[in-house]
Amino acid sequence: MLNLGGITNHMTVLTPVPDPKFHSINMRIANSADLSDVELMWWRLVEVQSAWEKSAIPSSANRRVVRDFLRHRLVSSRIVVSEVNSHKVGMASMSLLEGRLENLTQIHTISDVWVFPKYRRLGIASQMIEWLEQHAWGLGADEVRLAVHFENNPARSLYRHMGYVPHTELHIKQRPID
Repeated sequence: MLNLGGITNHMTVLTPVPDPKFHSINMRIANSADLSDVELMWWRLVEVQSAWEKSAIPSSANRRVVRDFLRHRLVSSRIVVSEVNSHKVGMASMSLLEGRLENLTQIHTISDVWVFPKYRRLGIASQMIEWLEQHAWGLGADEVRLAVHFENNPARSLYRHMGYVPHTELHIKQRPID
């Protein structure tokens, strides 16, 4: 078991659920062996988000870019996966806010929170977020942010319930169609 700044890379959370075959939720930092499963979940997330925006299409070129992006996050221990009975059922990622200016605070952003529909409303997303929060604090974060699409009301409700408050808005204007 790898120790990352006081946070271990593995945690089992016992959760009461109606399915007797469902004994526990296992959360761990994803590794390179998880790349294909993480990529599948990431594309499923994009598919769900397509109801609000058309930002990525699953073309060959995009698949390579996404695979490289996810590989980088895996190598830097920035993706957590949730498993139920050894099957991956969810993922979330985290990034460090980096820029050209020296920051007074270390800010980590949680994003790409996704759980297979069959396993939603069982506490898996909130447990992944709490796990990543603890991971961020262990890495020295002063602040944790959570990125979510404005129209994703179920997620926004969960995040408010977890103590997150809206901080900024991103206003977008698309080119008019001729």
